[in-house]
Amino acid sequence: MKTIKKNRTVRIALEALRALDRHRFRNGLAVLGMVIGVAAVVIMVAIGRGVQNRVIKDMERLGTDLLIVVAGEARFRGARPRPAKQVRTLKFEDARALERSLPAVLKAIPLESRNWQVKPIQSSVALGAAYSQSDTTVTNTTVTGTTANFTEVLDYEIYRGRSFSQAEVKRLKRVAVVGPTLSENLFGDSFPVGLRVLIGKIPFTIIGIYKSKGLDAFGDDQDDQMFVPVTTMISRILHQEHLTSLILQIAPGNLGVDLKNEVRALLRERHRLQQISQPDDFTVKTQKELMATKKKTSRTFALLITSVAAISILVAGVGILAVMLISIQERTTEIGLRRALGANRSDLLRQFLLEALALGSVGGGGGALLGLLGALILRTVTPLQFALPLSIAIMSCVLAIIISLIFGVMLARRAAKLDPVVALTTV
Repeated sequence: MKTIKKNRTVRIALEALRALDRHRFRNGLAVLGMVIGVAAVVIMVAIGRGVQNRVIKDMERLGTDLLIVVAGEARFRGARPRPAKQVRTLKFEDARALERSLPAVLKAIPLESRNWQVKPIQSSVALGAAYSQSDTTVTNTTVTGTTANFTEVLDYEIYRGRSFSQAEVKRLKRVAVVGPTLSENLFGDSFPVGLRVLIGKIPFTIIGIYKSKGLDAFGDDQDDQMFVPVTTMISRILHQEHLTSLILQIAPGNLGVDLKNEVRALLRERHRLQQISQPDDFTVKTQKELMATKKKTSRTFALLITSVAAISILVAGVGILAVMLISIQERTTEIGLRRALGANRSDLLRQFLLEALALGSVGGGGGALLGLLGALILRTVTPLQFALPLSIAIMSCVLAIIISLIFGVMLARRAAKLDPVVALTTV
């Protein structure tokens, strides 16, 4: 008896494969849609996780014992402050006061960044050549004013030349440290240390170049920027007295709510915010808070792009539904003949379910493999270390099969319920 049932199942499976083989092109298109849908989910998840991991890695590299103070009410993009509006109360003297008054604050680094036009000085003895106006390269880059300790706190390493000193910061010296990309844009393969550039109309001497840091999680080139003394930046370039942000390096084990409140109290006192009803004119965030916010944002982003990509699997399932619907309509007479010769409803139900299972399995499996291959290629050719979401690939493949089976059940039940007499007389 078991042998008879086994032979019957084998015959049904072979009949299902023959039915699929008769319309290879049409079924191939349905499978291709499923392949693309599953691959899209896998690749989008890989990109989302890769960006999330890079953001977290960049923030962890700076350390978790940091406090960020931003003028006014600020929003953050990753670890970057974005003030909502300009507030002029945060001063360079606030950084000094925080270092002097709070023992737990090891260093207070002011940051004042602008996008600025930079070009080489037209005549440079160091190059041993005279630039003509047509030969002068002009580029826009990020110019950041800070103090001599920025290399330690912000994780920059000087590999040629040197960084500027605290004495040069106090004396408003026009010196600069540049990134490898900016150096190449301005001087090509020439050694930049000792050469001079114009920031706007103000000449600066390049004294150092830092080691390449590559792209950040948002695709911005971290090597295309220039650091100058903050006093020179705010006085000679921007002609202002206020700052946009401070980064406080905290002694290990001292970062907590109490220290954050001490920083707020000191700044409120210095900014003469004596009334409790007066809101802070600054924002204080810990690095851990930024990491938690970014992780939450990244998870939401990953969920969003995964949901959007998952719709393509559903669309591909509709494609399989359409193919099987056409197949049933074309085989109506065949179904009636088989029913008249003794085939029962369960046989037809199993056959169409096997067809749907085959289409879903090939499409889902092929899409999972293609998605993992695409993620691997992205991981190889880009500086962002995209994840290889094997679990998502398996889940997407299973989802594709389930969707195919759901649509297959709908149509298989319809085929199994066809009346043999009506089916035989249908043209």
